[in-house]
Amino acid sequence: MANTNKLIETLVETRINGNSISGNKTYENMLKRITKDNIDTYAYELGYAVCTGSTKLGMIEAIRDNIDIESRR
Repeated sequence: MANTNKLIETLVETRINGNSISGNKTYENMLKRITKDNIDTYAYELGYAVCTGSTKLGMIEAIRDNIDIESRR
């Protein structure tokens, strides 16, 4: 699980930095290696009760948005 958490963390950081996941083979391959359940578990560990998003990429975006909102508080 630690490896999947690292992949998710990298993808979230990629989006925080404004970089695209779609169209980048490295990031797309990372996204393929994780499941929605992995992302949901990661979000829960961060303290987010529900990770919204109908796709894995949408879920990554939701985590990014939550982190962005928290950083503004």
